[in-house]
Amino acid sequence: MSLKYHDLPFGAQLLLWTSRVFFHGSCRTKPSKYDLVDLAYSKVGINNGSELLKKYLYLLRIESKFQLQPICVQDLTEAEIKLIDCIEVHKKNNFNNNYYITLWKLDNYAELFTESARNLAIAFKKANLDTDLNYFRETINKKVVSNYFYKTLH
Repeated sequence: MSLKYHDLPFGAQLLLWTSRVFFHGSCRTKPSKYDLVDLAYSKVGINNGSELLKKYLYLLRIESKFQLQPICVQDLTEAEIKLIDCIEVHKKNNFNNNYYITLWKLDNYAELFTESARNLAIAFKKANLDTDLNYFRETINKKVVSNYFYKTLH
């Protein structure tokens, strides 16, 4: 499946962009990567966005050597799609986190990872940010076209 950044719903774009900024940005510049993430999240009503994102991405970056592409790359990798899907799964009340824990080899940090992913997902859910990529999978697989503006406009 080939997804492009500009085709994603707004919530998925925000998550991916801020994650890429977190990985590739600098904390020594003005504004720092944390300031940029906080600014972006505050615009949609999420307080302490950099702290939520940092807790979510820290274990991925350190323990599983997870990498993201540079900010300007349009085509998403499978790892980036999984990152977005993980937040979408955690928005649900009943979710199975074992897939992501096994995928990213976070067995020793399962509880901490689940808590941080859940907190970020709840913040996205409260802010009404769409991270559901199923529409795009169906469109690509079935070539179905419908009105999806409500998913991209926020």
